[in-house]
Amino acid sequence: MKPEVDLDMIREAATKNSKTPFSPATPKAARKVTPFAIWVITIGLVLSGLDLLYGISSDLAKFSPSSDPLVDIMVLFIIFCFIASIGTYFQKTWGYALSLLVSLGFVVGANGLNVWIPTLSHPQDLNTFVVADSIVPALVLVAVLTLLCLANRKKGLEKKKFLSSPRSFSGVFTALIVILVIAGAIAGASLSSSAAKPSGSVVAVSIVSGAYNPSSAVHFSPATITLVIGVNNTVTWTNNDYTIHTVTSDSGAFGSGLLNNGNSWTYTFTKAGTYGYHCAIHPFMTGEVIVLQ
Repeated sequence: MKPEVDLDMIREAATKNSKTPFSPATPKAARKVTPFAIWVITIGLVLSGLDLLYGISSDLAKFSPSSDPLVDIMVLFIIFCFIASIGTYFQKTWGYALSLLVSLGFVVGANGLNVWIPTLSHPQDLNTFVVADSIVPALVLVAVLTLLCLANRKKGLEKKKFLSSPRSFSGVFTALIVILVIAGAIAGASLSSSAAKPSGSVVAVSIVSGAYNPSSAVHFSPATITLVIGVNNTVTWTNNDYTIHTVTSDSGAFGSGLLNNGNSWTYTFTKAGTYGYHCAIHPFMTGEVIVLQ
């Protein structure tokens, strides 16, 4: 006599097996997708850190315990960029906060010192131009997307298409920033190649070694010069110090942008007057140009 087969038990067992947590479909369904905005912020912070590291590479190569504290600040900024990128990638609130602090702090500082636009307008050095052209737009992008992520973190970023998908505001904004950086690079190369060479007698001024130190007796040498229009009204400043400096007019009449060690900047005065100037990074460094008719 054959044993009876309980068809109901077989069906029940088959149903249970089909719902097992080890089903191949389960891991895919449970997998969490990182929102597009988070990728942009993370990559933007990492690239900004590497960008600035490249920008100060010439200063780091000559670094010593007596070097300009600005180098230490920049190194700290680079470290914060990398830490913020990690926190943001894992969508931590502290990561968003640090990302905002890093991005807004740099953008506000660059504009407050009045070094960003002059550096882009007449690039004297590839390192400083790359930083000016790319890091500020990148950190503006980071700041905007971080604010949006911070505001929507409790609702779930994956539920917000403008943050989760590249085919949305995040994607369009990122594309615009990339286009802006590329256009800036092309314009910078054009400005650098088309820079006019000064004619006539040129007066040389040196930003002396150790000028970054407030206790230094001399910062610009000579600190005061007298020019005559049509005779020797062109001045070339050369940075012989081992850190970044600028030549910035007190009245806003002229500005060199960022000058690395060995960089020179030339300006021709066309109007009589007395022109005071300083270094935007180190305001205690001052000089004066007297122009006679």
